[in-house]
Amino acid sequence: MRISRWRSLCCAGVLLAGCQEATEPSRDTGVTATRAAARNIVVTDLGTLGGGWSEAYGINPAGQVVGGSFTAQGHDHAFLWAKGVMSDLGTLGGSYSRAYGINPAGEVIGYSSTAQGDAHAFLWAKGVMTDLGTLGGDFSIAYGINPAGEVVGISWTAQNGYHAFLWAKGVMTDLGRLEALAINPAGEVVGGSFTAQGDVHAFLWAKGVMTDLGTLGGPYSSAVGINPAGQVVGESSTAQYDRHAFLWAKGVMTDLGTLGGNYSSADGINPAGQVVGYSLTAQGDGHAFLWAKGVMTDLGTLGGNYSSANAINPAGQVVGYSELGLTYEGHAALWTVK
Repeated sequence: MRISRWRSLCCAGVLLAGCQEATEPSRDTGVTATRAAARNIVVTDLGTLGGGWSEAYGINPAGQVVGGSFTAQGHDHAFLWAKGVMSDLGTLGGSYSRAYGINPAGEVIGYSSTAQGDAHAFLWAKGVMTDLGTLGGDFSIAYGINPAGEVVGISWTAQNGYHAFLWAKGVMTDLGRLEALAINPAGEVVGGSFTAQGDVHAFLWAKGVMTDLGTLGGPYSSAVGINPAGQVVGESSTAQYDRHAFLWAKGVMTDLGTLGGNYSSADGINPAGQVVGYSLTAQGDGHAFLWAKGVMTDLGTLGGNYSSANAINPAGQVVGYSELGLTYEGHAALWTVK
């Protein structure tokens, strides 16, 4: 089962207002992107670390993939997949870890349990996993890393509240009561934040200035990805209380539609502006999609009814998760679209 990076936190109470809004009735707005099925799509099963589940969350320009997988012992461990081989990145001394991002240099970020039972953000490079610490509490997660090695995520503070952080050169900076999920080469950060009215809105943080990206008509939005050009993707509620994937650029938020259902979410964007994510189909299944130049392509699955796309690199390689069949077992997947 897929658990999106930010949605899992939302429903745990980090952005509670956004989750409460999701209980509103759903209505079909009629906004549906073109569903394209006549493309040559190759999907590859990346396997696991010995268990029955894995999911890929990040891919760099070299095609190196990171994510999480069950081991043969049933633990959830971060992995690095490269050239057909999945390697276990280990932990910070505890039993679990998960990787969410990788930059061009092969530096990997995520979170891991420690020997003391806490969960801390980590940076893995050249075989060494480094504990990035916290903002004073006992919990932190790293979600994004850029080519310069700057890392963003969330952390408990000493006052037991969630704050976003920016980590650079050994220093973790508190960005306030936000949720930071991605960072681009220019150091621009995106995520979700409470407004003065108590809603949750997607934001763009740049050089200390925060911009509210607005919504698609409803009270909720959250940003999950940003590319070097400053194009931002995520999901937003509409005026009809549906949730749709969006692309924000130069002050304008565009509804990317769906694969026929009433829900979609964008999770990644590459330098060319190609967007990937997850959408309900007209049949009620959930499928990974690739959106480019106004066309949403259904990427299909590894045999089951469900798949999701989490990241895309400059070459257009897409990674995520797919069910294998009627057993509902799921593995990390790599899609190549020709």
